[in-house]
Amino acid sequence: MEDTFDRQDCGRIRQLADFSIRYLVVIPLIAMLFISAAITFGTREAAAEEDLVIYDDALASGWQNWSYNEQTINFAATSPTYAGTHAIAVTYTGGWSGFMIGFSGAYLDVNAYNTFQFRIHGGSIGGQSIRCTLAFDGGNIVQTLSPQAGTWVQVEIPLAGQSPRDVFSIDFLNDTAGAQPTFYLDSMLFVDS
Repeated sequence: MEDTFDRQDCGRIRQLADFSIRYLVVIPLIAMLFISAAITFGTREAAAEEDLVIYDDALASGWQNWSYNEQTINFAATSPTYAGTHAIAVTYTGGWSGFMIGFSGAYLDVNAYNTFQFRIHGGSIGGQSIRCTLAFDGGNIVQTLSPQAGTWVQVEIPLAGQSPRDVFSIDFLNDTAGAQPTFYLDSMLFVDS
C-alpha cells in the first residue's frame, strides 16, 4: 500500500510540475502580447491625436501671408495673446480687404482632421464683420464671425462633408465696404476632435 501511495503521489507531483512549467511559459507570453498590443494601440492613439498647427507664435512651415487690399497684419503682436508670446493682429484699413494665408501655392492634405480650430479676440471694440473661408480642392467652407470685445473665444469649423480635404488657403475677409478695428487670432490648427 505504501508503494501505491508513493506512485500516486509522484504522479500528482509530475502533473503539478508539468502544469506549473506550462503556465510559467504561457502566462508571461500572454502578458507580453497584451503589453505589446497596448503599446501599439497607445502609439496609434498618440499619432491620431497630434494636431496640425498653422499658427502658434509664428506661421508654421509652408504657410505664407497672401493678404490683399488695404490691411495691416502683425504676426508678432504681444498683447493680447491667447497662448505663448505672440498673436496675429489684423486691422482692415479699407473695405473688402482680407487677411489670407496659403500653403506654399499647393494643396495640403488634412484628411486626418475633422475640425479647423482657432481663437479670436475682438480687441477693445469687437463686433467686426468677418467672413472666414477655407478653400479646398473641390469647394469652400464659409463661416461668418463677429468677435467679442476684450475676450478670447474658441471657434471650431467642422470639415464634415468636405471631400477631398486638401486645403489651399484660409481667408479672413473684411465683410464690409469700410475699415474695421483691430482683432486678434491665435492658436490656429486642424484637429481631430
